[in-house]
Amino acid sequence: MTRRTLVFLAATILMAASSTTVWAGGWAITTLDTTPGDLRAGETYEIGYTILQHGIRPAAVDNTEIRLHGPWKVGTHVFEGLPQGPVGHYLAEVSVPEAGEYRWEVTQGPFPTHDLGRLIVGEPVAIQSSTAPDILRTVLPIATLISAAFVVWQALAVRRLRPAIDGA
Repeated sequence: MTRRTLVFLAATILMAASSTTVWAGGWAITTLDTTPGDLRAGETYEIGYTILQHGIRPAAVDNTEIRLHGPWKVGTHVFEGLPQGPVGHYLAEVSVPEAGEYRWEVTQGPFPTHDLGRLIVGEPVAIQSSTAPDILRTVLPIATLISAAFVVWQALAVRRLRPAIDGA
């Protein structure tokens, strides 16, 4: 190898190494405060998250949002993340109108979107028209009043009959 080839090869390696250093600042991850548990359609959930540049340092960004890509007929839902608390922490109010399987992600300002994976949203919880305690709260006072009225009626009946029994 000639000296010129060695210099060219060294310059190429040096340029390649320095270019990866320049691009190293362009990524971030999103961590959730807590993993959502049992999500139900129609209910609103506050989801807190932090954007971490290089996975370490909290990063403040101009705009961020949680995006839910739902079943084909539901489409995409977008929920704005608002700064809350320490630098890099955001809060979004998320409400999904229909049950199903969604793919969700967080936009991170100038950084690439962070995929959060799959999210299963269950059917809304049916509200029961009345439960046993509700029925007891209604029926028990009425039954008590009826019982009290019956006792009073019996006492009055005994008083009316008492003179007839004593006089016989």
